[in-house]
Amino acid sequence: PTFETIIMTMQNKTKGMTISGNFYEDGRVEASFSSKMLATLMPNKPIWDSHVLKQLNISVPTGSATSRVQECIKIYGQLENEYDKFMKTEKARELVARFDTLQPKYKSISSVKKIDYLVWSM
Repeated sequence: PTFETIIMTMQNKTKGMTISGNFYEDGRVEASFSSKMLATLMPNKPIWDSHVLKQLNISVPTGSATSRVQECIKIYGQLENEYDKFMKTEKARELVARFDTLQPKYKSISSVKKIDYLVWSM
């Protein structure tokens, strides 16, 4: 699966639905949930999170559901690229090593998830 297929499936499955009293003619845009589903299946994928977006100075898209989905797909690609670049740095290796030293029970967690945790805690 890809982020694109998951987020588009979520949007299509919720078109015309009423959820918690809200009607979604064009479907819901579930970027965070879609990324979490993808990261569950592929642990080296980053999670879409407001803290992560803030650290990267990325704004959540606005507009119609269709335009937001397309923008979210682009942003997630940007997020993947930023993580890929960062994970190759000495700083990332240092942070992961420190995480492993402080939390040895969780050494088996992917390096990306360790960085996610550190970004969330900022």
